[in-house]
Amino acid sequence: MSYDDTTSQYIRGNQHKLFVTWFVVYTFIGIFCGWLGGIVMLFLFAGQKEEKYQKFILNNFYDNSVRSVHTGDTISLKKLQIFSLQPIITNFDSSPKDWLRLDIALICKDIPDKVFLETLHQDIMAYIRTVSIKQITGAQGFRYFKEDIEERVKLRSQGFVSSVIFRTFIIA
Repeated sequence: MSYDDTTSQYIRGNQHKLFVTWFVVYTFIGIFCGWLGGIVMLFLFAGQKEEKYQKFILNNFYDNSVRSVHTGDTISLKKLQIFSLQPIITNFDSSPKDWLRLDIALICKDIPDKVFLETLHQDIMAYIRTVSIKQITGAQGFRYFKEDIEERVKLRSQGFVSSVIFRTFIIA
């Protein structure tokens, strides 16, 4: 064994130990900073009301239509009703081996008729049969799919349904 081989092995061994050491140090620093930040926020916001927290969170994370439903800014929660449709289980027309299960809830302004709910259910199922699995693959495809269903429901309900909630979306 030459001098260069032993030196390079020694350096490689020390680099591994050095990496592990710094990794552990930085991990503990991150944990400590997160803990300290949480404690500071806890004492900093302890005197404020919960409503301010809710408005702050909703202003930053939701658009106006959802914010009004959650906080009651423009629409009273007592006037809205949530109704679940029966689960939609169907296969795609383009690929019969792939199945879709979709659970949808509707936020309505009043209590809907059962015939109306069944008509919406059948309309959504008929629409799903026309969609190919490639169209709803990925986040963007799911977003377009959700927007299409929301548009279809609002068109059929003529303003009776204010929002559509996807509870379950499974492709098998």
